[in-house]
Amino acid sequence: MNKNRFIELVEKLPEIESLFTPTTIETAVFYGEKMGYESETIRHNQTYQTWRVSIELELDSYNHSQIVEEVRRGFRDVDRGWLERNDFDRVKGYLLAIAENLLSEPVEAESGYDKYSEDGLNHYLLRALTNIQARHLLWNSEENDLNDAFRDSLDLLYSVNDQTRRGISQSGTGAGEIDLLIRREGLPFAIIEALRLRSLEREYLNTHINKALTNYDQAGCPHAFVVVYAQVNDFANFWNKLLEHVKNYQFPYTVDDTLSELVVEQTEVRVAKMKLSRSEKPVDFRIYAIHLPN
Repeated sequence: MNKNRFIELVEKLPEIESLFTPTTIETAVFYGEKMGYESETIRHNQTYQTWRVSIELELDSYNHSQIVEEVRRGFRDVDRGWLERNDFDRVKGYLLAIAENLLSEPVEAESGYDKYSEDGLNHYLLRALTNIQARHLLWNSEENDLNDAFRDSLDLLYSVNDQTRRGISQSGTGAGEIDLLIRREGLPFAIIEALRLRSLEREYLNTHINKALTNYDQAGCPHAFVVVYAQVNDFANFWNKLLEHVKNYQFPYTVDDTLSELVVEQTEVRVAKMKLSRSEKPVDFRIYAIHLPN
């Protein structure tokens, strides 16, 4: 990929968006009268088509197949002509995420972060989560949509699988599904379970902690994370209650270091960590919470 060329194309997004024109989507004919809804269209515009082809050509050599496929799927959805503006906005989000990663690569290299170290994992997970906070259209999305956005950011740096079937389901029959699994050289490296909470739903939280640590981790990943999308009014109070609950949780493995909060500069983000021992090997367990407005 020609990094500068791709960023130039992404910077043209406002110009491309201005090409949308009003249209009426016909859905039915009722007693001779056409029925439909007002929408916007861009798919037949030649300038848009040229820009799109240029974007896809640059993405052909971008080594992150999952997010590239999401961009291509979004463009195909625009072609359908049903909700072109919504589909374009989805593509726009992916393109901005890719451009952000390309722009930050030199800074990351100079920072000395090893993306597979505990500090590196923490840094890049926080960055992915704050990206979600910055996208207000996601705040009221379904939990799976939030997870998709989280995965797309992580996929820029890691090999990430979502809804991976492995381990044992909560019922004890059949295979369960992990929300996100980061692999390192093809091997399971970090399990991430994510959930939206509007209050401290203790049983629901326990289910996700259990999924991350036991049922869905037969290999024994060295890292297990629980991410909470907290859509609450009083974030500080919610976090304090969550911390107290996790401190009293009956962990299935030996607790080597008790739960402690990490220093995070952002006021609407919290992280706590603890060290567990599984089969005499360490497990890095962390819980993240980000505040999403109601």
